Amino acid sequence: MIRTLVVSTLFVTFVSAALGQPPQLPGKSDADTTFDLPEVLQPAKTRSEAAEDKLTAATHYAQSRLLQQKGETLLALRHLQRAWRYDPETDFLLAEIVPLAFEAKQSEAAARYAVLAAERDPKDALLVRRLAIYLTDKQDYTRALRMYEKSLAKDDQLQAGVPTDLGAATVYAELGRLYFLTQQYQKSAAAFTAVRRALEEEKSSLDDSAKKSLIGEAAITYVLWGESFLEAGQHADAEKAFRKADLAKPNAPLLAFRLARVAAAQDKRDDAIKLLNEYFAAKTADSGRAPYELLAKLLGQQAANPAAAHEQLIARLRELHQEQPENHPLALSLANALWTTGKFDDAIPLLTATLAKQSDTDSSQKLIEHHWQQKEFRELLAAAGQLAERSGSLDSLGELLTRLQKDTAAVTACIKVAQEQAAQTDPKAKHAPILAAAIIARGGGKMEAAGQLFQAALALDPPNKTELRTQWALGLFLEDKNDLAAEMFRQVLAAEPAPGNPAAIRYYLAGALEMLGQTDAALQEIDKASQLQPTNPRYESRKAWILYHAKRWPAAAAEYEKFLDKHSAKQQAAMREQLRSAKLALSNIALEQGDFPAAVEWLEQVLDEYPEDPGALNDLGYLWADRGLHLQRALRMTQQAVALEPDNHAYRDSLGWAYFQLGQYEEAARELAVAVQEENPDGVLLEHYADALHKLGKTTAARSHWQRAAEAFQKAGETQKQNRVQEKLKASS
Repeated sequence: MIRTLVVSTLFVTFVSAALGQPPQLPGKSDADTTFDLPEVLQPAKTRSEAAEDKLTAATHYAQSRLLQQKGETLLALRHLQRAWRYDPETDFLLAEIVPLAFEAKQSEAAARYAVLAAERDPKDALLVRRLAIYLTDKQDYTRALRMYEKSLAKDDQLQAGVPTDLGAATVYAELGRLYFLTQQYQKSAAAFTAVRRALEEEKSSLDDSAKKSLIGEAAITYVLWGESFLEAGQHADAEKAFRKADLAKPNAPLLAFRLARVAAAQDKRDDAIKLLNEYFAAKTADSGRAPYELLAKLLGQQAANPAAAHEQLIARLRELHQEQPENHPLALSLANALWTTGKFDDAIPLLTATLAKQSDTDSSQKLIEHHWQQKEFRELLAAAGQLAERSGSLDSLGELLTRLQKDTAAVTACIKVAQEQAAQTDPKAKHAPILAAAIIARGGGKMEAAGQLFQAALALDPPNKTELRTQWALGLFLEDKNDLAAEMFRQVLAAEPAPGNPAAIRYYLAGALEMLGQTDAALQEIDKASQLQPTNPRYESRKAWILYHAKRWPAAAAEYEKFLDKHSAKQQAAMREQLRSAKLALSNIALEQGDFPAAVEWLEQVLDEYPEDPGALNDLGYLWADRGLHLQRALRMTQQAVALEPDNHAYRDSLGWAYFQLGQYEEAARELAVAVQEENPDGVLLEHYADALHKLGKTTAARSHWQRAAEAFQKAGETQKQNRVQEKLKASS
């Protein structure tokens, strides 16, 4: 500690000089006094990178202390954060960062650093538990679990299997929930068992008030316990928990179904079916399709063969459906059972009628794919139209829609059917199937037909024309049909009734115009959006992005810096993310302008606030590795980025290149081999891999990848890089 502080003090002089604030010497003025300069000392040996990092950390620590004395808390925090990042083994720096971050009103950053500190040394059990709650809110369940486990490991929190106090019991309750969410059912049940003993056993130290606090909403709590115990195979405990949930909030049919599940898990099939019949007799749909799925499982276990089981299931479901024709989960279950046995003539009408009343994505996908395979395109459009009418899109079809749109013959057939429907007048056609055909045609590249069908759908007077136009424009925009998207966004702005949020429409219009290369028009639209909503920072940052995309570097940098100046003091999480994005953009701009130090500094600032940001770790690590700077640090950063996102090929490339620059060619080739496994790898990735192979003496493989890199650079119009690779090919021939 003392050694560090002494070094820090020595570095104050150099830092002050760098800031244009040379230290003042006491006594005579500079005009009256001359000094003989001392001889410049040469180091006996070059400092290692690790030693340089420690000295850099000491510099930032000293500067932070000076700035704290001056009351410049935010800047002091940045220097302190950077001091720790350059010397992460110095734990006292973490301890100082957290309170300073709170003082600077950076609560999110304080929490991030507090988590890092607690993971290293969980001294304060209460703080560790609060951080676990923070991580749970962020849905980082695995890390939250580790934090809770550390809080329990510090002290003996159980006495004869009973939590010692309310705090310990609360931790076990939260552990049980998180273990359940992460599908660690045995651990979940063990944790809930400890909580139950704290509530029920005489030796528990909890009073009635503490027990009430621990239970919370009893119906929800006991259902969670029951599900946990059931998954862990603790059937008696599961039944008790479900019964307690019912006492807290009585629901006899729901209890019957839950107990049927417990009985089924114990292979008590007759009991389970009896309990299911109690649920069915109540004629409720509260539990969705799960009761009918359980019935199918139980009948399958009893029947002599699967075919007989299916027939028995269908018979029972038909009987129930006659009694409950409006029970949609039941109807879908019956349709699915009929479908499974190939009874399409019965299944399809039932499925179609039910889906008209209640959406079900899986059933819609099944029905649409069936009609596609059977080339029943009128029926396909009717089913797809139900989805399009509800949302204005077919996005819920996911991968099925993508496959359908790649089938040129199917797309053409859908267009033909929809055109015939649009032409009919008696009876008047429905707009939804025609809209569905328009969406299919658009994704299939039949843009003229798609536009005509969409206009035909609008001509049929749907109830939400403005919303449909907006959805259509967004679909065009997302599919990179920017000219058509811009035209449609303008139609939305001119439509009656006017859109509910014209600023948002202008925001998207600006994006489409910029993608068309119409930067000035895009800037005009985003300015109009900002005038409509002057307090919306999203529109301010969009203007900077437009200039960035147009490669108007000075103007883009000015807009981003103005954005930072205006909003840097705001602490909302969404705003901090926008500020982070602005700094990343400014780093790229600085690189484009040849200002490497500024590019590094912007990334450093991102990492000061977000020390585990994988993008910034990767980018800065790669910048240093590519220039042969701070190679050990670059290696650690790219390793951390890959650990956070192991499937990111760009991060694998950065890590491989760091290994390459360190002369570790086997490790480099291993990582770079992963990086080039994507469908169309970037030329730089291919070149790096070829370079590593060449260093390993694998010339033939290296030449193959250099050739691919040259072709990729040629396709991208990167002539300089292409020529560089061609020189390598020539030299290796």
